[in-house]
Amino acid sequence: MDKCPEQRSWQNGFTLVEMVVVICLVSILLVFVIPVFRDLGPDRHNTGKTASLVSLIRSLKHRSVLEKKDYFLTIDTRTDRVWVNRNEDDALIFDSDVRIQGVEIQAAGDHQGRDEITLAFYARGHSDRARIHLLEGEREVTLKIEPFLTQIDITDQYASFDDCRQ
Repeated sequence: MDKCPEQRSWQNGFTLVEMVVVICLVSILLVFVIPVFRDLGPDRHNTGKTASLVSLIRSLKHRSVLEKKDYFLTIDTRTDRVWVNRNEDDALIFDSDVRIQGVEIQAAGDHQGRDEITLAFYARGHSDRARIHLLEGEREVTLKIEPFLTQIDITDQYASFDDCRQ
């Protein structure tokens, strides 16, 4: 017969130290696992300049709010260059594998005929609603920028505003 039944029930649980150790180990594992799962997301097929452009747009959306400053992204479809706030010296230049087919901004109408298009990212947290059409080799890609969303939707086809209305 057991003389101390209370002591036995006390030993069935975990101590605080054991719980903290397990949480620390799981946290360390997550630090290494989360970047791997990020690579399986919607951007997984976009490498090089397209991924850089998506990253730049996301950064401008966040920076404009954090710094309470308007940012302007200029896209030159003739020379396949992209720059921020009239600073052409630091332009993101697309190589021959990626071409900018065109840019549409909904508020200002269709800009397919113009060479330089400027997208605005405002300090109040919104941006122009736009579509950036790229050609990566033989693959058409459209970057969909929504005014109040930080996520950039990437579509593996040419998707204009007219396509969305049908």
